[in-house]
Amino acid sequence: MRLLIMHGEIETTTRWQVAFGARGHHVRRARSIDSAEQQLREDRFDLLLFDFLVDGHSCLSTALLAQFHQPHIVSVLVSARAPTIQGDMFARLASLRCVLGTETPVSDLVAICEELTKGVSPQQVEAIEQDRSEGESRLAALEALYRGRTRSDPDAPKNGRGLHV
Repeated sequence: MRLLIMHGEIETTTRWQVAFGARGHHVRRARSIDSAEQQLREDRFDLLLFDFLVDGHSCLSTALLAQFHQPHIVSVLVSARAPTIQGDMFARLASLRCVLGTETPVSDLVAICEELTKGVSPQQVEAIEQDRSEGESRLAALEALYRGRTRSDPDAPKNGRGLHV
């Protein structure tokens, strides 16, 4: 599994990184939102493990960016504020699978994350990314066709004012 940890407490992230690494997982850390967003744009991850706030900034926008760029990603929120934000976060973030408190033992956290991500194979991720790419290509072709037809085609339908529709 490839995971990105976005958390402000270096001791906590170090414990998590060591535990996941010992199980053979590829772990990257981000201690700022800018760093996390850059990594999410440049690399592929199966799991985003994040806190609600990092450096006083909400991580919700970064988690939304992660699910936009990587539709297969699984998000797990680990926060000291877990009980108070749980329902609201599930409503806002489709990739969110679990909300845990910071007191969760590291071994349990690793086991939970492994279980949540084991259903997504690399082949499924490639298929999702290929479908998305093909969809974007089709949309671009339709937009180009529509733009070309409405600007230059004299047979294109016109509205009542003689303008192309």
